[in-house]
Amino acid sequence: MNNPLDIIKRHFEYLIREYNFQIISEKFSPQIMGNTYITYCSASIGVRVTIDRSQVLINIGDILDSTKEWFDFSDVITFFNSSIENPYIFIEKTYKNKEEDIIEPQVERLASLLHQNCDAMLKGELRMKEKIKDIEKKRIAELLVKFNKRSSRTG
Repeated sequence: MNNPLDIIKRHFEYLIREYNFQIISEKFSPQIMGNTYITYCSASIGVRVTIDRSQVLINIGDILDSTKEWFDFSDVITFFNSSIENPYIFIEKTYKNKEEDIIEPQVERLASLLHQNCDAMLKGELRMKEKIKDIEKKRIAELLVKFNKRSSRTG
């Protein structure tokens, strides 16, 4: 497998070129399922792109907050463009496809969605922070209801 850091850097290079982000940390662990992350930061916003067991995820937030407090990209995209139900696509690993065949389309999609929909936040605008927190709380509450319904049927 090619280094997934290169795939991420290629698709998210606009963060550096257009929004003055810098890469502040990166890691590729080929021995740990190829898990990878890159953290980009501007003067006020952080974006972390993570590959975890072939799933690509994004967290974005205020650099003054702990990265654990950064928002899941699905909540951010819901704020900016509620017509996108789920920014994430998950491609099943089979014996026919290579790791890049699974990772590259996900990275490309997320990079494009971030670029096309989140310009204000990428430019450092944080006024929407509380509204995104509300979206996050609602999503978590819905997941808990779903989980509890599922648990009550199996328990």
